[in-house]
Amino acid sequence: MIISYLWLFFYVVFMLFAFCVLPLYLLLRLILPRKWNKWLIRCFGNFWGSVTVGSTFSRVSVTGKELLPEADTICFVSNHQGLFDIPALIGYLPKPMGFIAKYELSRIPILSQWMKAIHCVFIDRKNARKTVASFNQAASIIKAGNPVVIFPEGTRSRSPQTGTFHAGSIKLALMAKAVIVPIAIDGSWLIYESRKRIRRATIRIAILPPIMPDDPITRDSRNLTLHLQRVIMNRLSQIRTNH
Repeated sequence: MIISYLWLFFYVVFMLFAFCVLPLYLLLRLILPRKWNKWLIRCFGNFWGSVTVGSTFSRVSVTGKELLPEADTICFVSNHQGLFDIPALIGYLPKPMGFIAKYELSRIPILSQWMKAIHCVFIDRKNARKTVASFNQAASIIKAGNPVVIFPEGTRSRSPQTGTFHAGSIKLALMAKAVIVPIAIDGSWLIYESRKRIRRATIRIAILPPIMPDDPITRDSRNLTLHLQRVIMNRLSQIRTNH
């Protein structure tokens, strides 16, 4: 429990530092070319994510980086085990990325500003009209060359189990005509969700072969969803067998 309190204290201090840096980033964003702006936000994202995970003394291993497409019209599709999935992805993947987030996160100072800066989209699932508008916004963000992560389970499993993937989430990738990159994440739930306190663990991220927009499987969102869940769960089984 002491470790959890120490981590919380450190993280509050770190977020205050992030608050101080935010105005500098917003200023640079106005004057830098788009190419350099993307590089800058990726550096900030990598720094935030790696410090967030590293502050728990956890490790992250990533396989399959060579499978990442060069184009940035990407929709990452991943299983969702715990709170540390997002910082692990942002901190350790060599692509800048936003993600689909719960509307409640938009009310958190500092964090919400940084989330907007990296092209996150907030969804209010209680309001169907706002949900559609958010999906259209996210599709436009992807088309503009800003990768986005979606978690088709809709919530954290808080365990090594994988929940049912919902086809509605996958439609975002189809709307954007994006390259779909499946990702399998294992071990993140051990950092917090397993005991409701911070502890060290190893997060393993596996990048799987991408699905191109013209692949025949994209013609049916339901079959595509089942395929994505199957390949991700198969890779999770392989990860656990090998470790």
